[in-house]
Amino acid sequence: MLTPTDPAQLKRRRLTLARTLLADSHEPTLSLHGRVSAAFDAGYLAVLAVTGAGSAAGQEHPDANVLAAGKKLLPEVPGFDAAVAFLETRYDQPEAQLDLPKMQVWAASALNAAEGWPDPFRVKYRLSLNDAVREVVRSRKPIAEALAGLGLPDEDAAGFQQLLVNELNSLAVFNCARFRLGFKETQDWIDAGRPR
Repeated sequence: MLTPTDPAQLKRRRLTLARTLLADSHEPTLSLHGRVSAAFDAGYLAVLAVTGAGSAAGQEHPDANVLAAGKKLLPEVPGFDAAVAFLETRYDQPEAQLDLPKMQVWAASALNAAEGWPDPFRVKYRLSLNDAVREVVRSRKPIAEALAGLGLPDEDAAGFQQLLVNELNSLAVFNCARFRLGFKETQDWIDAGRPR
């Protein structure tokens, strides 16, 4: 029998509640502040599900340290800075400054990542990402030069660059094979200070 403190049950409860809150964030009868809060809470619960922080779903006070831990575990979730900015001014921010679409994207991305769903943007550019990582590590090209050779649409370039930077930051000898890089060349690049 599962107990309320069972991690698997707690994760399922958090993700179920997160899906409900994300749906609430699209409810037009709520105030803008209420919809942004619902989206933030959805993303925060998804982060809690991944980090395992806190003791009971929906009862934790939002914490920047938990969000930072979630960012390390879910590095491809966009909108992290917007979520932290919202956390820092959660109850004082005027409604005119609340960015509901950005918070909904962050919440949906965090929920998808917590549930193990692939990021559509990452899937779309998987091969280009592999090529860019190899160019930076193997050929020691700067990021801008590696990006220029890919021919990305302007609207996706910034998101792709952030994805590339995240991958380069987390690249190590234990995960270099996914980019078709050797252990030695990866370690040499790391030892050189991760030039980019």
